[in-house]
Amino acid sequence: MFISIDTESTGLEESDRPFCATISGQGFDVYTENPEEARSLVHSANGLYLQNTKFDARMLSHWGIDVFKRPTYDCAFMSRILRNDHLQYSLSAQAKRQGMEKSTAVDAALKAGNHYEQRRDYFGRPYKVPRYDQVDRNILRQYAILDSKITYNLGTYYHTVADANDRVVMDMESRLTPVCYAMERRGVMLNREYTLRGMYHEKALLDGYKKQWKDRTGADFVNSAKSVSKHIAASLPLTDDSNPSLTDDVIEELLPTVSEGDKERLLLVRNIRTYDKRISTYYESYLNKAGLVDDVVHPTMWQAGTRTGRFSYSDPNLQNIPKEEDSVEPFVIRGCFRPRLGYSFISFDYSQMEYRMLADYAGEMDVINAVVAGKDFHQVTADMFGVTRKMAKTINFAILYGAGDAKLALMLGISVQEARRLKDKYFMALPKVERLVNDIISVGRGRGFVNNWIGRKLYADKEHCYALPNHLIQGGGADVVKLAMIQIADYLKGKDVHMVLQIHDQLIFEYPNGMDMTYARGIKEIMENEYISKSGKMKLTVDCSVSGNSIAERDMRKVAL
Repeated sequence: MFISIDTESTGLEESDRPFCATISGQGFDVYTENPEEARSLVHSANGLYLQNTKFDARMLSHWGIDVFKRPTYDCAFMSRILRNDHLQYSLSAQAKRQGMEKSTAVDAALKAGNHYEQRRDYFGRPYKVPRYDQVDRNILRQYAILDSKITYNLGTYYHTVADANDRVVMDMESRLTPVCYAMERRGVMLNREYTLRGMYHEKALLDGYKKQWKDRTGADFVNSAKSVSKHIAASLPLTDDSNPSLTDDVIEELLPTVSEGDKERLLLVRNIRTYDKRISTYYESYLNKAGLVDDVVHPTMWQAGTRTGRFSYSDPNLQNIPKEEDSVEPFVIRGCFRPRLGYSFISFDYSQMEYRMLADYAGEMDVINAVVAGKDFHQVTADMFGVTRKMAKTINFAILYGAGDAKLALMLGISVQEARRLKDKYFMALPKVERLVNDIISVGRGRGFVNNWIGRKLYADKEHCYALPNHLIQGGGADVVKLAMIQIADYLKGKDVHMVLQIHDQLIFEYPNGMDMTYARGIKEIMENEYISKSGKMKLTVDCSVSGNSIAERDMRKVAL
């Protein structure tokens, strides 16, 4: 018997607690504020459907309920697996797609009764939190029961319409959810002093660039294309709505063509935007989310966060942390995190994973044999069509990510004609890659989707099928990492080695100081053997590095296992 369960809580933060739960199943719906009643119903079920499973798991843990003692399926990832091309996967959006509708009565009651609590972030800035526990219980009861009923109906429907491939991926994601939950609950420690110093240092740089802008234009900087266009001579391209556009790509395209004065101002725009984003996205966000007592950040990992199957992170976003490998700046973003006392960070990073998988999918045996023999992928391809490694790396990236001739020309700083010539030369040297790209696009246009190596469906409309080769490889790599995470979690069960972060093709652990590297070797072996090669020849490899200071690249020391 499967059931669904949903909780209502005093808020979304670590200090918040549940005050009620609703449980739905075949022919019944229950609203309860009694932990024992909820515990009895959950523990009698064979499996659970939830929406935002890890949040409800955290809330229910305060009632002594472990949802992971039975299979759990999150409706968001089930929906994403069935169709990865929807814009939204909220419960409301899923319900509408199946002819159901969430209630808005509680939202109206919150506004009517002004049931909000004002809280303050780390910097003292106020924000409002809805207090669902202050809403009239009769209104809340109907709202909450409808949510759990919708969740049950969705989960049942998704399992019914799933084909064999869908079920394989759903089961994999189900097994991964408790792994992600354990990572979130442990969290990662913020080096608060370093983060504050980095923030103030970069704020000073930001203020300096804004002052330069005012000195040169006589106006305060406003981050809008319309405002910037008043202070440069060059004409900006227009959006579909006939408004000026000044995205980062537009700036890159304009820089080689404009006057020295315009170039100076456009570079100032880029620098101001860069530091403004770094301060708000990283430093401030980290400080706001770290526990004031223990300095631990508990991010949210979204298994259904992207079209390809890759994770996304929120509160804060720890997925897209820049590597800044060659930075000489005094502060780098990855330096903000430190290991717990008595531990070091140990990182396992797949080496050129997506490029290896591209060659393997294509069956380019000369490349595969050379890479398996220990040669660098980019150097191998550079030698095959007579360019520098740096140029080959850019072209490999462009091919993998479906860049057109104009984009490749911009990336290489050459003409469109030269970019087209280089791409033709590339495909002459690697004809099976060209055939693979064309075949994937053709299949996508024919049936609307392709399957990656474990069966995950990747959809695209005919106009955007050029992106499917990238989605196939990137999504396939994401599933390698996810499967490895499941195996590693089983391997480390009961051990004092803890997986704390997943960043694209990299897994980061806290490893006890003084412990031998037996478990590190085990982790590496699992990661390198998870992918089933299409050609039967390609091997994925993992680089290992250790740091007692941070996860910054410059602090990491490579180790051989």
